[in-house]
Amino acid sequence: MMAKVVSVLTSGQSARDWVFENNPPMGGATGEAFTNTLASSGMAPASVLAREAIQNSVDAKAGLDQKVRVEFVAKAVKGKDKTAFVAAAGLDKIAARADRLGFKEPNCIADLGNAKKPLNLLFVNDHNTTGLAGDPSDSESKFSRFLLSLGDGGKEHSEHGTGGSYGFGKSVYSSNSGILTIFAYSRTKDGNGKPMSLLFGCGYYRKHKHHDDGFTGRAW
Repeated sequence: MMAKVVSVLTSGQSARDWVFENNPPMGGATGEAFTNTLASSGMAPASVLAREAIQNSVDAKAGLDQKVRVEFVAKAVKGKDKTAFVAAAGLDKIAARADRLGFKEPNCIADLGNAKKPLNLLFVNDHNTTGLAGDPSDSESKFSRFLLSLGDGGKEHSEHGTGGSYGFGKSVYSSNSGILTIFAYSRTKDGNGKPMSLLFGCGYYRKHKHHDDGFTGRAW
């Protein structure tokens, strides 16, 4: 997966603009709700990441006769690869409002334009899992439950013998990012069982205002 994501995000393809969610009239979850759920666990962030990420992958096991394999891979990009990655990922759009998004120090924002400064990436790759299967537009799909919903016990209700749920363990990915941003790539099957590939970026930030408009802090 790592090679695929880096290839896609450094291939010169034009970036799609990030969509920041406006504050809904009746309220709703803020981006911080996704990143704060495991903040008081008492464990080191790296330990929580390893525990929850492995559990998430094990819970998505593709078959009883296959063992799930999870890899944590650190990679640093610089030079032309960094410039292409920053452009394709649209990180300049995030940087434009970074002072209001609740980032902790240190983070990569100040050095995005410095090609000589490495940009550190962490990949969590799993194998022999179902991936983010289902119709992405269906609120019951694994894609929707994993990336778009909070506190959803759907997996807990539909799968027996799992050690967790899509409710909160998924927040470890964004909360361990210096800019609270993740990209998920999945080679899986759609709602009709046909093979498909998904690449989706998510940001879970602080509620804020930008150009006098209010935003929840959730972005895609």
